[in-house]
Amino acid sequence: MKKHYLIFLLGMMLSGCFSLKTPLPEVSYFDLDLNLNKSQKCQASPYYVGIAEIRSLNIYEDQSLMMKKSSGEVVKVPKMAWIDTPKNLFKKAIIEQFNAQCIKVSLPPFGGIKNDYLLKLEILNFEISQEANEDFVHLGLFYEFLDLKEFRVLESGFIEEKEPSEHYVASFKKAIQSISLRLAQRIKVLQETQER
Repeated sequence: MKKHYLIFLLGMMLSGCFSLKTPLPEVSYFDLDLNLNKSQKCQASPYYVGIAEIRSLNIYEDQSLMMKKSSGEVVKVPKMAWIDTPKNLFKKAIIEQFNAQCIKVSLPPFGGIKNDYLLKLEILNFEISQEANEDFVHLGLFYEFLDLKEFRVLESGFIEEKEPSEHYVASFKKAIQSISLRLAQRIKVLQETQER
C-alpha cells in the first residue's frame, strides 16, 4: 500500500512540474516577397550573375526582428519574426529583382555556368532603429562585383536605405526593393562599360 501511495505522490509532483500555467506568446511570421511583374521581354543574351554565399553580422543570423534603441541597445521585437534569416530573405529578393530586370542568377555550386560577374554581399544593418523619437527601418550592405574572366574586383561599395517606419514589414519591403534595384542597375552600368 505504501508503494502505491509513493508512486501516486511522485506522479502528482511530476505532473505539477510539467504543467504550463501561462501559454507561450504567439509569434507572427513575415516574409519580404517583392511581387514584381516582369515588364519587359528579355533579350537573347542576358547578363549572368553568380551570387556568392551572403554573409551577415552574427546578430542577423536569427529570424527575429531586431531593434536598435537610441541608447545603442539592440533588442528583439516581441511577437514578430521573419520566416527565414535576413540573408536568405535578401537573396530571395535580389533573385526576384534581377529576374524582373532580365539578369540571370546562379547560386553556388555554380556547376559549369559561365557567369559574367560574381556578386559578394555582407549585411551590415537589418534592423529598426530609433532616432529622435522616430522609428526607421535601416538596411545596409557591403557589395563587391568581380569580373570572372580576369578575376578582378570591378566595383565595391556600401549601399544603405532608411525608411520611415509606419509599419515595419512594409518599410522593410520598400528598403529591400530599393537596394536590390540599385544592385541590378549597377550590373547594367558595368556591362555597358565593358561593351564600350
